[in-house]
Amino acid sequence: MPRVMTTNATVRCPHGGVGTSRAVGPRAARIAGGDVLLDGDQGTLTCTNVPPCGSYQLRSMGLTEVTAAGRKVMLVTDFVRGATGYPLTITESHPVHDRTVADPAEDDQPTVVVTPPAAPFSTVTFGSTGQPAVLPFTFTLAGAYPLRWLLFKAGRLDSTSDWTGPLTVPVTVTGAELVALGPGLHAFVVTAVNRRGRAAFAEGKVTVT
Repeated sequence: MPRVMTTNATVRCPHGGVGTSRAVGPRAARIAGGDVLLDGDQGTLTCTNVPPCGSYQLRSMGLTEVTAAGRKVMLVTDFVRGATGYPLTITESHPVHDRTVADPAEDDQPTVVVTPPAAPFSTVTFGSTGQPAVLPFTFTLAGAYPLRWLLFKAGRLDSTSDWTGPLTVPVTVTGAELVALGPGLHAFVVTAVNRRGRAAFAEGKVTVT
């Protein structure tokens, strides 16, 4: 069985931000001096990306039946995302005695590829001849044990759906959306999660001038 997640766990976002997890409510169980974390606990990140990943909330995927205070215990393999949709990596160092049978799903790493990876957009020429009314991105998802995908547009959850096999997710960003976002670099992120919490993401980037 994977390690139980505690407040000692190292949590990082893809931009190098470091997380600090916080147990919400009284806690009796501790491992190696760290509070055992449960479904519903929270954390903050030092991410400096724009927009920053900022915070996260722990949500159990039901990978264990172990509970404490009526809430599921978190495992390091549970999928955890930052506020802007990027998957977080979680590492624990406390010892564990694992007698479970190996599950092939635990070694599966999904992939997400986006085409094109980046595009420019000018608010000055928006609406003129030759300036596209929409920017199309195509995200291609693959993995042996798919579960779910999430789309974040410029840091906000836009849509989420079950992922049951090889999948192409078309994402169109309108010129009006980009004008509203204003100048700067904006990312449109699709994150794919498999049944054991492993995740991957790709981001289509638009530079608005």
